[in-house]
Amino acid sequence: MMQVLIQETQGGPLVNKYGEIVGINTLKITDGEEMGFAIPTKSFLSIVQQVYKLGSSYQTPYICVFGYDTSIANYYDKTDLTSGVYVLDIAEDSPGFISGLKEGDVISEVNGEYVGNVLDLRDILFRNNCYEQLELTVLRNGKNYRCNIVLRPHPVTNIT
Repeated sequence: MMQVLIQETQGGPLVNKYGEIVGINTLKITDGEEMGFAIPTKSFLSIVQQVYKLGSSYQTPYICVFGYDTSIANYYDKTDLTSGVYVLDIAEDSPGFISGLKEGDVISEVNGEYVGNVLDLRDILFRNNCYEQLELTVLRNGKNYRCNIVLRPHPVTNIT
């Protein structure tokens, strides 16, 4: 069995060849190629703005849906759509479950805002506060379906 050493980094910016910040470094695999992982800029900017606005009362909202980009779902013949978030699983008693989301749904809009992929969905969610109600547009069995969802605080990642 091969052992992989993972090292938590001190963070810091991940920059492209133009000096633009494109992410925040988080983890590094120290074996072999020393592959690194980072949080994309789009994912953390909304959180930073909310923390700036709300301070220590900020709570990370979540809907508890496991999904991935439709481009990945397309590869596995789950859908032929080219945009949106394919819902693979939903935690019982979660906001997603209560709202009526089902496995196989494709989330295409939140409050009328286009959702092209998981990063878009995360960005929209993180720009909203816990206990806010959002309207999702999903494609289910070839038809658009709308449902309301109330964001809950993530049980693990709240800022204190």
